[in-house]
Amino acid sequence: MWLRRKELHLTKAWVDPIHGSCYFARTLPRLRDLRVGVRALGAAGLLAAAVSGCGPLEYLNQVGGKAARAVADAKAAGAERHAPYEYTSAVEYLHKAREEAGYAEYQVAIDYGRRAEEFALRAQALAEEKSRSGAATELPAAPGRAPSAAVGDSP
Repeated sequence: MWLRRKELHLTKAWVDPIHGSCYFARTLPRLRDLRVGVRALGAAGLLAAAVSGCGPLEYLNQVGGKAARAVADAKAAGAERHAPYEYTSAVEYLHKAREEAGYAEYQVAIDYGRRAEEFALRAQALAEEKSRSGAATELPAAPGRAPSAAVGDSP
């Protein structure tokens, strides 16, 4: 019986003379086969979509939210003046994170965003500490020296 069915399918095959392809009716998908395949792939497809979508969402949360806010707070605290190394590092890491996201390297961008946030928080802490301690104690004049005279004054 199986041989007879196989022979029938071979006789019902359609051959494309231009491309040399052969199409059998048996190899075409049936509607009931497609429904089973969609159900089976549905959970895996949802899982794959969820996993592939985590990169951009985490990037927006880390770089667009936390790191950018931390850099702005550090700038508001005066980190440009009081902690220039940490502030510049935070700004450049934030810039690099945005650049990597432009190339769809979201995990790398997230790592740069975390570094930017760390440096910005460190810069903000240093700036607040230096501004508190700097406001309380001004630099005293050197002992035994009079204040310098203006350029145009002569003794």
